[in-house]
Amino acid sequence: ALIEEMIEREPGLEMLLDLPSPETESPGKTIDPEPLRRQLNSAFYGGDEWGSAIAVASELSSVLDRADSFVDAGDWDNAKTIYRLVVDESLANYENVWHDEGEVVMEMDRAAESLADCLLAFEDEAEIREEILRSLFDVVSWDTGMGGYGVGENIPDILVEQASRDEQRLLSEWIVEEMEKLTNPESYSTDWQRECWGRMLLQLTDQDGDIDAYLHQARTQGLYRPLFEKLVQLDRVDEAVEVAITHLTETDYTFLESAKSLESAGYLKQAVEMVEARIIQIKDGRLLAWLAEKRERQGDGEGAMELHLRRWQQHPSLDDYQNLERLGKRLGQWQALHDSLLIDLTASNHHIDVLAQIHLYREEWDAAWEVAGKEQRGYWGGSVGDEVAKATESHRPEQAVEHYLSRAEQYIAQRGRNNYAKATGFLQKARKIREQTGVLNTWQQTMSNIRETHRKLPALLDELDRAGL
Repeated sequence: ALIEEMIEREPGLEMLLDLPSPETESPGKTIDPEPLRRQLNSAFYGGDEWGSAIAVASELSSVLDRADSFVDAGDWDNAKTIYRLVVDESLANYENVWHDEGEVVMEMDRAAESLADCLLAFEDEAEIREEILRSLFDVVSWDTGMGGYGVGENIPDILVEQASRDEQRLLSEWIVEEMEKLTNPESYSTDWQRECWGRMLLQLTDQDGDIDAYLHQARTQGLYRPLFEKLVQLDRVDEAVEVAITHLTETDYTFLESAKSLESAGYLKQAVEMVEARIIQIKDGRLLAWLAEKRERQGDGEGAMELHLRRWQQHPSLDDYQNLERLGKRLGQWQALHDSLLIDLTASNHHIDVLAQIHLYREEWDAAWEVAGKEQRGYWGGSVGDEVAKATESHRPEQAVEHYLSRAEQYIAQRGRNNYAKATGFLQKARKIREQTGVLNTWQQTMSNIRETHRKLPALLDELDRAGL
């Protein structure tokens, strides 16, 4: 009577009475999955409302907990049925979930991983294993098609490792079918999906230990990165270099990764020769820096300096300046080179940050402040001046204080609690310098003037009070 009354008040509870559990099922009896399917469909049916993703995830978790209870009871057959049900229904109905922030995806991943665990429980039952493999493969297909949501990230490796020889052939057939569906060669998504499937296909091929089949498959599928890596692993370096030069030059960074792979495998000479062969086309500063370091290590200072100059001409930096200084002094060319570098920077307003950094590096404090003055008259926002002020607090304290006070006024003028907090930070820096230089007697007057000037800004005054200013 009590249960009937509860159901009358909450009709949704009636569904729970039909749900299977190890306590209510006879040992060895196959459960009826339909009540669970209805529970899942009911959850997904309401998934298109704001905030409903959490409710859907909760229902999925509840069903998975039920499957886990069957595992605890040693009933892998019924557990497998429930895990598959969650996987299949989730893949079919996920599009109904609105604004999932990972809650549903996390439960889907849990279902896939749990279903994968069932493979070991059915090692000698080919038909059941194929059903499980199909569901797991569908998870990989769905996640790949969605662009990588993170559902079943470990499943490809599990399939490759746990599949028998016959199952590997079946998986390979399924993969080829998926790849044949990718018909848009201009789509980045298509390229990414093809690479995902191709890598899995190569993993399966590699399980056979047939190197020629692996290399053929990699070439056929256009998977040149794993092809390159496998050739390096096999010490077939000349072939690997040919692959890299022919197919792995879409970006300089990609080419750099190939060079680093050769270097880490002990083939530095071949790596350098490979990069040198394309030196005219190289523009990426990271690759130029890598080759410059190798040239310098080989005693080619002139060649290394040439590459650092190319980097400098593309985008000047203090790091390149220091490298050029080191090499220029070694070659007796530094003074003329230094003058040339600074003339270029001084003539342009686009790299005043680098010019200031160089003056600071050379301890040319006044020159650094002159550069910072250019920024204040321009539109760069104060970062160069801040850097110069911080570096010269003990060398040019008065200029640093004046800069910090000016920056504080800039933020105060922009109004708002956040800006007042930033202004307070600059004022604290100014006060610290006054404390260190022993001239605090003028600081109180400075703060009195600021408070008087901005007496109608209570939020600012509150920030100042909190900071003890």
